[in-house]
Amino acid sequence: AEKCDEQIDSLIQQILADSEPNIDPPPPNGTETSIDDAFTQICDQNPDLIVCGDSRSLELITSVLKTDSAGVQTTVETTTGIPQLSFFVEDISNIDYQNGQLQFEVQVKGDPNLSYLGTGKVDLLIGDQSVFTEPVNVKVDGIADEQGLVDLLFISPSGIPSSLILFDFADNFDSFPDESITPVRLNVIELNIAGERDQDFALLDQDVFTMDIAREEIQLLITDEQGIVTRVYPSDSRIIITPRTSVSDPALTGVTRITVYDSIFYGNGLGCSSFRIISDRSFTPSTQTTGTVPAPTITSTVLDEEGNIVTSGSGRLDYPTLTRNQNYTVKVNQLTSSQLDYGKSQETKSYVCTQSGKPNTTSFSYISGSTKNCGYYTVTSGISLSGTFTITPNSLQCNFPQVTP
Repeated sequence: AEKCDEQIDSLIQQILADSEPNIDPPPPNGTETSIDDAFTQICDQNPDLIVCGDSRSLELITSVLKTDSAGVQTTVETTTGIPQLSFFVEDISNIDYQNGQLQFEVQVKGDPNLSYLGTGKVDLLIGDQSVFTEPVNVKVDGIADEQGLVDLLFISPSGIPSSLILFDFADNFDSFPDESITPVRLNVIELNIAGERDQDFALLDQDVFTMDIAREEIQLLITDEQGIVTRVYPSDSRIIITPRTSVSDPALTGVTRITVYDSIFYGNGLGCSSFRIISDRSFTPSTQTTGTVPAPTITSTVLDEEGNIVTSGSGRLDYPTLTRNQNYTVKVNQLTSSQLDYGKSQETKSYVCTQSGKPNTTSFSYISGSTKNCGYYTVTSGISLSGTFTITPNSLQCNFPQVTP
């Protein structure tokens, strides 16, 4: 290192002291020189001694073209540094994407007009689950343009290179679990690049793009690259009314009363007769039994602010074309909702209708002992389930806001 410094100082002094305009012959390899930059001349004359240029790292530029369901496209770009290897190292707007697409394009940025050669692997994941059967091979093999850019090529299983990789939300929608946040990630598993000037660069296990998506039953929440959460729905403003089964009220069964009687014999030929109660005890039924109440049969009607019928139907209703920033009312059988307000953004209101019910029961009573002979006998009574377990549905219940009587 000291020898190198001495040589550099000597050459700089020589160049500064020399008044001739062309003090240095052009290097044999044809590299252009500049008389205005002494250090550049030294680099040009001593390519084996000095690594010319100020490139300390490469940059991986990832461009993602996002296309929403309406066909509107936006582009986001991220930059990831690729460190140079060394011998001594110290260690979710209201946009609908259900039918949208992500288009990935990745470039390496280095020094203009220099060649770069490299290979590696990338993966596209939903959470920790790859959308591919195996990672995608990539390669860099070309000369950087005037901006220092050279394409990173994705290699298909059949060996065909492409500068683009596509992700369709519709094909992977079910891969996003309900009630949780799941990121879409483009991950560089490994990337090794060699520069023209014997420089080696490497990148390992690095996410170069991420887009967090939280899926709910009737909506998506998307966090964009700036961390802004936006609500996204599968389609335009809509109303959903679903009839569902429910759990019945409990039926209380068991013994309710035990009465003990004393029979007295009369010698006049009348025989034995009930005469008095020895004891009489009441009980609370000890067994609770519930069952499934079937989904109700419903007819739903949606009305606009003027009371005009927008749509109606039996069973499950899913009406997807309500007008934003309007108000509606819903009638389900004999129930009427209060005003349902819709805002300017996409919005879905989903309601469930069930019916109450109780298992069918029957009363029982039996006698222990004989009433034909004089003495004691017992009458036991209570409630039991019917021979065939059935439930009688009762009133309809819907969880939309209702008009106050």
